[in-house]
Amino acid sequence: MQDGAQKFVTVLEGVSAAGVLLPLLIIDKGAAHWIGWHAYVTDDEPAYFAYSPKGWTDKQLGVEYLVQVFEPQTAAV
Repeated sequence: MQDGAQKFVTVLEGVSAAGVLLPLLIIDKGAAHWIGWHAYVTDDEPAYFAYSPKGWTDKQLGVEYLVQVFEPQTAAV
């Protein structure tokens, strides 16, 4: 935490019906990725990052998450 402006981010987390813990999807408000977004994520807790104009999820980000994260993580189960 630091003094200054505060903002919200959207974080999607999930567990499959088989109990597989899925990597986080962190959505920030913006038009591009910034290196500081990744500062507190370690190798032992994988996360995927995305951005949108308002910082919320939408249909496109939802489908990308399903294709790039959910399907590969749960296909073998």
